[in-house]
Amino acid sequence: MFNYLPCELFATEKGRYIFDAKKVVFLEVNQPTFDILKILREERRALRGLVASLPQHSAQDIRAALEEIGGLQEKGFLKPSPFVRDMSFNRAKFEHVLSKAMTGFTVYVTTHCNLACSYCIYGGDYGRYPEFVRTNMSWKTAKAMLDFLAERSPESRTVRLDFFGGEPLLAFDLIKKSLAYLKSRVGPRGTEVQATIASNGTIMTREILDFLRACGIYLQFSIDGDREVHDSRRRFRSTGRGSFDRVLKNLEFVHEYAPDYFEQFIRIKCVITLDTLDRTDDPTFGHPLLRALNDKGFLSLVIQEPHYDAGLDSAYFREIQRVGEKLLAGRGLKTLEGLLAHLTSRERSFFEMTFGLFYDVQAVNKLYFGTSRKIPFTKGCLMGSGDGAVDPNGDIRICHKATSFVIGNVNEGKWDFDRIWELYSRLYDGGSECASCFVQKFCELCFEKLDGGDWDHSRRQFCDFTRRQYALSFGLFLRILERNPRLWRDLDRVVSERMKLKAEELKSSAKEAAGKNRGRA
Repeated sequence: MFNYLPCELFATEKGRYIFDAKKVVFLEVNQPTFDILKILREERRALRGLVASLPQHSAQDIRAALEEIGGLQEKGFLKPSPFVRDMSFNRAKFEHVLSKAMTGFTVYVTTHCNLACSYCIYGGDYGRYPEFVRTNMSWKTAKAMLDFLAERSPESRTVRLDFFGGEPLLAFDLIKKSLAYLKSRVGPRGTEVQATIASNGTIMTREILDFLRACGIYLQFSIDGDREVHDSRRRFRSTGRGSFDRVLKNLEFVHEYAPDYFEQFIRIKCVITLDTLDRTDDPTFGHPLLRALNDKGFLSLVIQEPHYDAGLDSAYFREIQRVGEKLLAGRGLKTLEGLLAHLTSRERSFFEMTFGLFYDVQAVNKLYFGTSRKIPFTKGCLMGSGDGAVDPNGDIRICHKATSFVIGNVNEGKWDFDRIWELYSRLYDGGSECASCFVQKFCELCFEKLDGGDWDHSRRQFCDFTRRQYALSFGLFLRILERNPRLWRDLDRVVSERMKLKAEELKSSAKEAAGKNRGRA
């Protein structure tokens, strides 16, 4: 009756709560019901066994609690049911898209970098990311990659190259040559070529800027805060000096020399390390140029990549606890904005990826899944179709953050469809572990969280990390709501707004897909 019951139990100062994973809701229950479910989700017990195991409750209270559970089940709560992890694509879909409708590549034109950023995922501190061996992509490999893309995108109206590294502008000549060649290959058939460059912001000349402007290439700079914060993490490899002044100078140069390009195509990424979360808002982001970009939504704050390993991410969990304690100080709050008023912008970003899951997963469930028993991972992808990452040696990896998995090679001119299908099928084979997990409906497992060399171990690490993250943030948020009960109503509003926003995104995506189909007709 209760085996594989996907629920989680939360005890706060005042209440006892059950999180029902099927419905993605919290149920407040009394202590006997809470204690009974703690037993029944692990093993079957009859009334007599429950009475013997729970001497702190009377037989009458236990009987009443069982009746309460039965009543909840009649309403559709706390009911075990078969769980199927839905595979969003079949093999035929992979083979068709990767042969006829590719939309782009991430390209490692070089793995050399003039900076040595302390948190770089390719710097050797992250087990699932191999440390870069610094090398450059040859024109022979670049041409093979471009031919590969051109030949496998006849049904695509647009193809995109995302130049990555290393520092891609160290290979500026190869970028120019690659874009010109790709346009010569796909332009005559009417396919548009788009490009982005993820740069550390330290390299900029008039020649580079003239080219970027003429081609309409999106350029991302990295600025991590004020000079002290930025320079402590982003130093030049050769001298050990900070890069803040150089990046800001280049940003100002772009605005002065090409203000139209600046307003449309410049993006800023700020990586927030855990040791800077509690810093007051950076005066640097009050800089007129950064403020203008932020007002347009072109400045993004990104939390430092966790290891997805509870043993290595102790600082991450400490920050969840610290921010939670800070929020618990609030009393009589009515709105989410009021709750967040005393957080720094850095803490707010961290809040969204931890505590914000409390309400965001409800919006995702209501909009996408509802009562469906077939649930995909929320971060699923059709690997290789638009995010496949090409190494300087020609290997194609799933994406620039799933570097442990090679799925083809442009020099050999082929996808490894057997490997692709093997990996995809294995990802979705969660068995009973997924069936009994309380995060089953909103799990973000994907290849970028796994180590191809030790798949089973890294998957267990990810699952343990994820359950701990949700349990800790959900438990703290319940305590916050107990102290501010009027917040519940505002959270309902937030869920509705998130659903509308996600629905609009779906509609926009469907409209774009329809346009592509009309273009192929």
